[in-house]
Amino acid sequence: MPYHWTCISNSAYFAPRDGAGALVYEDTMWLIGGWNPRHNYFPRICTNDVWRSENGADWVCVKPNTFGKDTFDPETDWEGRHTAGYAVHDGRMWIVAGDCNQGHYHSDVWSSEDGVTWDRSTDQVPWALRTLHYTVAHDGWLWVIGVRRSHSLRLKKNASTTTSGDRVTTTNGSASQRTSLSLSAA
Repeated sequence: MPYHWTCISNSAYFAPRDGAGALVYEDTMWLIGGWNPRHNYFPRICTNDVWRSENGADWVCVKPNTFGKDTFDPETDWEGRHTAGYAVHDGRMWIVAGDCNQGHYHSDVWSSEDGVTWDRSTDQVPWALRTLHYTVAHDGWLWVIGVRRSHSLRLKKNASTTTSGDRVTTTNGSASQRTSLSLSAA
């Protein structure tokens, strides 16, 4: 059966972006972070804003970008990032690590119930720093699967699990190394 796509908005309220998180949480669509390659300071301008929409056409900014501004506080807020892991788990939205678009990899894990206030679960994940990994929630666990190290294009084949974001178990998979995969959990 063929699908028919309908454009519902040619001018969304948020800036163009790549590598942002896209989640459905509490019957609402969420857009989290990302970067805009059209920005004058590309590639090191990422955002930490959070947008939500009930219908995909009308978007509301619930958390304006603070990253790179005088108001940014790294103790209470996450750095803007690109290609982090994003998932809904245990009644919260999660951001897991991220790539080195800022000149360094992110090794922290954050979660939120409302998209406005974020809590850091850990500032140092126990696995090797990575980008282009996938994060899903399944059977009461957060899973982080796949990896690429951007500067070396080195692939890994491990998977890590956690229930809380701070205690992690990592295993090596039997499949070949891969990146830029698609992943879904039900």
